[in-house]
Amino acid sequence: MGFVDVLDVVDVMILLTKSSKEAERYILVGHNLTYKQLIENFASKLGAKVPKRRAGKGLLNFFRSLDYLSALILGRKQTLFKDSVRSLCRRAYYSSEKIKDDMGFKFRPLSETVQRLASDYSKES
Repeated sequence: MGFVDVLDVVDVMILLTKSSKEAERYILVGHNLTYKQLIENFASKLGAKVPKRRAGKGLLNFFRSLDYLSALILGRKQTLFKDSVRSLCRRAYYSSEKIKDDMGFKFRPLSETVQRLASDYSKES
């Protein structure tokens, strides 16, 4: 799955508004990671335990069904959807080579992004 720091998105938007490029489309992905890798990165920065069990597609669909029923019975919004489960179980790779080649852009290191977000999360907790 592709992830990008919001600060990188803002930097690219500013860079593109100052450039002569027109009618171009760019994919912004700083890092291609699995959800497991992402969780491990955040857990290490937050000093939290990394989950030991893998939630497979069957288990996720079971929880999606429970979420649907509880939303129906309790009158609240559903939070886990079929597309979410599909996304969690699929591996996808995205390339940002075009923005790197066209504009010479360099994405922030993952460690910097995770550290900033973990720090922000810790402040709010």
